[in-house]
Amino acid sequence: RQLLHFIASDGHNAEHRPPTLDGPYAWLVENYSETLAKTLCVTNPRAVLTGAGVRAPSVEQIRKPRKWYQVWR
Repeated sequence: RQLLHFIASDGHNAEHRPPTLDGPYAWLVENYSETLAKTLCVTNPRAVLTGAGVRAPSVEQIRKPRKWYQVWR
């Protein structure tokens, strides 16, 4: 439904709960695409900070190609 625009961390400070997105970024790349990961973790958060427009990920970015044996799932 294209309702997700960015991924954020629950980091509070650099010492005890650092704001890292390495894990979520890698998960998005593995399960979807590098383009979607960059849009949600880099491009859109930067747009909010700079006052630029936020882009909704396209359907092509969200769809994950299925392997031939997953067609019937």
